[in-house]
Amino acid sequence: IEAKRDSNTSFYIKRRDKKDIWKNLYDFPIIESKKAVNPVEILETKDFQSLFNGQRFTIKSVSGEYIHQLTHQKIHAVFIRIFVDKNSKQLSEKTLLLVDENELIQYPVPRLLERYLQDQKILN
Repeated sequence: IEAKRDSNTSFYIKRRDKKDIWKNLYDFPIIESKKAVNPVEILETKDFQSLFNGQRFTIKSVSGEYIHQLTHQKIHAVFIRIFVDKNSKQLSEKTLLLVDENELIQYPVPRLLERYLQDQKILN
């Protein structure tokens, strides 16, 4: 999720605190599913709708599928890039940090997210 701040683009990220291999890394808000789901279906889920706390958003882009192999599972990920107005009310998830695009490199992210950010020319 990204927001415009003056002339800068900022992203909402959060620190993972679950006890998994990505603990203490940062990522975007996630909607997980045990089966393949069309991105349009994700937009209609209660989890997705509740994240925005009723505010309007615009879908900027939907990525192709990224496949990431872990030792015990294979992750199939699609990134939905969403724009919200920075002046809008707070997103429902209070643990989200709003980070300027040029500061994103300071936050450790999982390799899967790093690949996406590099493909989008957000990280070098």
